[in-house]
Amino acid sequence: MLTPISLDQLYPLLLSKEINIASNNVPASPSIDQTNALVSYRGHGRHSRNRNYANQTSGSRPPALAIICQICYNKGHSAQACWHRLNLQYTPPNNNDPKAAFLAQSDTASTNWFLDSGASSHLTNSLENLSAPTSYQGHDSVTIGDGRAVNILHSGQGLLPTPSRKFFLSQILHTLSLKYNILSISKLTKDNNICVIFNPSGFLLKDMKTHEVLLQGPCSDGLYSLQSPSLSASQPTLAATTTSQTNWHQRLGHPHTRILYHISHCNPQLHIDKQFLFSKSCTEAKGHKLPFAISEHRHKIPLSLVHFDVWGPAPVSSVQGFLYYVIFIDDFSRLTWIYPMRQKSEVTNIFIHFKTYVEKFTSYHIKTLRTDGGKEYDNKMLNQFLTSHGILHQSSCPYTQIFISSISKTYIAIAITNRTHKFSSQAFSFE
Repeated sequence: MLTPISLDQLYPLLLSKEINIASNNVPASPSIDQTNALVSYRGHGRHSRNRNYANQTSGSRPPALAIICQICYNKGHSAQACWHRLNLQYTPPNNNDPKAAFLAQSDTASTNWFLDSGASSHLTNSLENLSAPTSYQGHDSVTIGDGRAVNILHSGQGLLPTPSRKFFLSQILHTLSLKYNILSISKLTKDNNICVIFNPSGFLLKDMKTHEVLLQGPCSDGLYSLQSPSLSASQPTLAATTTSQTNWHQRLGHPHTRILYHISHCNPQLHIDKQFLFSKSCTEAKGHKLPFAISEHRHKIPLSLVHFDVWGPAPVSSVQGFLYYVIFIDDFSRLTWIYPMRQKSEVTNIFIHFKTYVEKFTSYHIKTLRTDGGKEYDNKMLNQFLTSHGILHQSSCPYTQIFISSISKTYIAIAITNRTHKFSSQAFSFE
């Protein structure tokens, strides 16, 4: 028993059938075996094209690109969307038809799309990439890489389906003098609100709003290409299939690329690809904050600037019950003083003690105290003490991380020194 479909489901099927009939009536264009450069741009002749170019194309949203169904052998839909899929009494036509064989053969020739930053419009050598094509009435021409100007035969719009969504292609120009299909990066990004990221091994198409990776493709012979979805109805559309190296990357627990290269070198029978595409999951899971930059500026007088920060609480208190420690760093000499604390409320008394000690020891006076935005520094007693002694208090912006590279590196040095002492005293061992 056939399941009834809604009107919304029936409309695209009928529209696809109309496109299929119209496409079959268009005579096939002979192919020209010439190798042309991919870098192309619009020619500017005596007759400039009208700005109202969009009026020459269809104003409605174009339907899906023509593909060949494996059930009814018609173009315009896939086998999954075929309206004869659930009809057990349907008899498919003879696939040995010369016309159908020619159409299937023409779909496999020159079907790749190449990204081109120098093209102002999308260019194609196949009329099947255009939905509702119209004959071009202008006098413009397209100048290709070898300097020749080729004529424009048709213009129109199209869709480029991907596993995530369909990309709208406006202003597609049809010419027979090109061997490859060319995607204008400026048109593609503007019409679909996406961005293109290139790297030595491939490229990414990302959504501008959500930053989601919509599509990724390889770099082959220095060219960034998209595999046409009409290449085979049984293959996934475009180049969103998982590569061999991507499979091994996932099976081995997302290791570093160097590890995969080493495995590929030692095990050539695995046939791991040399090119590795961008891994979104690795970037999200292994992301780290950038290291703090080394400050080249230093004060020329001791104690003219003192960095002041509190660390803690520790997961386990010390034998004396300390959970925190406060650190003072002289910006001039990078000398460091560390005082353990049981509570953060001891900060003010420790600073008063530190000021008295260090000023008598060096015969210099503290002029500026720099801290983060912690609440332990924002207390009445400390502020009154700093004001009475003419000490300038500088603090970072609210809700910001530590901004002093010397303090962050001092924390690392203290942690490493602490672990080293534990190992040397045999407090614990991995043996």
